[in-house]
Amino acid sequence: MPFDDRYRFRDRWRIEGTLETRTQLHIGDGDEVHARRRKDASASLNDEEIKDGPYVATVMRDGDGRAYLPGSSLKGSLRSWLEGRVDKAKLEALFGTETSGGIAEFWDAFAEPPGDGFSAWRQWMTGRMTSVAHRVAINRRYRKASHQKLFQGEFVPPGVRFRVRICGIGLTEEQVGVLLYALRHARDLVPDAVTFGAETGSGFGRMHWQCSAIHRLQPESVGEWLQKGGRAYEGLPVLKTDQWPAPAHPAAADAREELVFQVGLAFEGPFLVKDGDRAVSGGQDQPAFLPLRDRQGRAFLPGTSFKGALRSQFERIARTMGEAAGYPDQEEYLNAVTIQQLADLSRLKQCVASRLFGAPGWKAPLEASDFRLADGEAYIEQKQEFVAIDRFTGGSAEELKFHGQAAHFPRLEGTIRVNLARLKKTENVDRVLEILAYALRDLEEGDIVFGFGAAKGYGAVKATIQVSGPEGGLGLFKRWKG
Repeated sequence: MPFDDRYRFRDRWRIEGTLETRTQLHIGDGDEVHARRRKDASASLNDEEIKDGPYVATVMRDGDGRAYLPGSSLKGSLRSWLEGRVDKAKLEALFGTETSGGIAEFWDAFAEPPGDGFSAWRQWMTGRMTSVAHRVAINRRYRKASHQKLFQGEFVPPGVRFRVRICGIGLTEEQVGVLLYALRHARDLVPDAVTFGAETGSGFGRMHWQCSAIHRLQPESVGEWLQKGGRAYEGLPVLKTDQWPAPAHPAAADAREELVFQVGLAFEGPFLVKDGDRAVSGGQDQPAFLPLRDRQGRAFLPGTSFKGALRSQFERIARTMGEAAGYPDQEEYLNAVTIQQLADLSRLKQCVASRLFGAPGWKAPLEASDFRLADGEAYIEQKQEFVAIDRFTGGSAEELKFHGQAAHFPRLEGTIRVNLARLKKTENVDRVLEILAYALRDLEEGDIVFGFGAAKGYGAVKATIQVSGPEGGLGLFKRWKG
């Protein structure tokens, strides 16, 4: 009687480790919560408070109410990063297809309590393992904050660790090597890193992988494993470090086709990205506004703010060159464009800026990190007095004197990356890169301002830019680098 291969013993594997957030992580659950109820679930709110908010966009949370990394998100991020780097058939065997499951199992990764050195961001809640970020939408036409478009969102701050477990029955050493290869690129110092969650193009979702153990059950160990009460993936023998499968090295996998810009921003006066949390300002004798600060208490320029200002300049240049770019009313545009329409990239033909900076349903090929102080750099934070002007009399308005604080002459550093392979999925790539070259030239020459108060002399900056990448892409930037 022939042997039924279904009953052949297959090795069992379990990969264990941690992913620690290096930048903000937001994996949304599509819900929101009133800011007061986020702090106190039993808070009593009247109808007016419920109507007017403020509300906070929430993240995925486990049964204990703490943020966690869903196994589906872990699987999706690793698979997306591996596409194009690993043979399609091998990738489908490992991760599955629409009609069949993959051999690897990705468990939900739950958060560990932060250690003693953890530095929480504002509105940190230990019970939820989250802080809150404040954002404002910018009107494309008037280049100012849109009316009533301040919004808030939860995120897991840097320094939080998630326990990761990836298992599988019948995994081969080669397949485990592929998983380790992808996880190895979930590192904060790796240029082409695996990222997780939303807003990865603005510096979110950077994590650091640390492998703690690899378990493997082979035929010769089954008897001992069963005697010890082994079941499922529990109690599997631990491999010594020198027995771990070597991470895969697909051909040319690390040579990502991208342009990398190392950007230095030297501000020529006060610089301010306002902290939207009213709890830190606005009280009696308190500043009306304060800078947005990182965990070290230093002012910085978020990647989202940088991308917004650069995109705005890109759109203006594109329109002067006869290209369709941008939209005067954001809400009208978002109502007109659906994810289904963007699925075939048809809408991207109508907006040259969307091809590079993204649109609903299309992940941006351009990524920008947060811009922070370089090691050893410092700046002066000074107070400035203001007074409101009476529009009727032209004089100062009574009892409307206020003040704020801003960083003076900071020097910040950050990185821009353009994924050329992804950009080439659109059309007329040379034109897109040409306009980007003009926009970056304007950045070098000080024609782009950042943050609050451009009309008051805030945000003026000169930039230094160094670019690297494939020769084909570099050639389009010689007009402003040479």
